Amino acid sequence: MGETSGLYPSSKDKYKPSAWDSAKVAELLKMRAAIDAVAKRGEKVHRAKPNPKDPIEKLLIPYH
Repeated sequence: MGETSGLYPSSKDKYKPSAWDSAKVAELLKMRAAIDAVAKRGEKVHRAKPNPKDPIEKLLIPYH
């Protein structure tokens, strides 16, 4: 909520991309991409289990 609050100078410029702050647009797009990547990764990680043969992952077994 409010992710676009600083994107355009006023409500009259809401549908006028030429008036938007291009640096904020780029930052917003990067943040949305990061959220999407984390959300997709979370599905796979949530179902994953540590490999008992891997010495590093063996340390994680008590936490699963």
